Amino acid sequence: MEVRLDADLGVAGLHRFVGPLASTLEWGCDVLIVAAGMDGVLPGLVAGLIDVPVIGLPVSTGYGRGGAGEAALTTMLQSCSTGLVVVNIDNGVGAGAAAVLMAQRRRRGRTTASTAKTSAPTTRSAKRAPATVQDAPGPPGMAKSRARPRTATKTPAKSHGKPRRGRP
Repeated sequence: MEVRLDADLGVAGLHRFVGPLASTLEWGCDVLIVAAGMDGVLPGLVAGLIDVPVIGLPVSTGYGRGGAGEAALTTMLQSCSTGLVVVNIDNGVGAGAAAVLMAQRRRRGRTTASTAKTSAPTTRSAKRAPATVQDAPGPPGMAKSRARPRTATKTPAKSHGKPRRGRP
């Protein structure tokens, strides 16, 4: 896996942006991490121009009403560009980890997700009676002819309303 860094590119100087973006695409990148401060518009712009996944990384640099990266984060979250995902402010480690996972998946050509190697504890589900015709929802505006009986279940006080896990 290879990494490439292009710095000092931004929407304030698009003439500096077009050339490095084209060479990055020619290089064959699998995913881009685009960091932006101030107004945070650069990741949305990049995602709108290319067909590679873009990870938006809002940074807490800038001045004025930038809000220590909050304005950049808000702009990225509200972007309508497809293929843009966003991590939290200054979370370069999270952006890098997500980029590695995306790139590995793309390189392997996998189309389905795989599960972790460890197995989770099994839980017992409550037994339910099969749905009857009366339980099926009717057309809008029509009340059910018969109310479905509700069964109350008692939750132990220690679980605070959460279901308890079975012991192995």
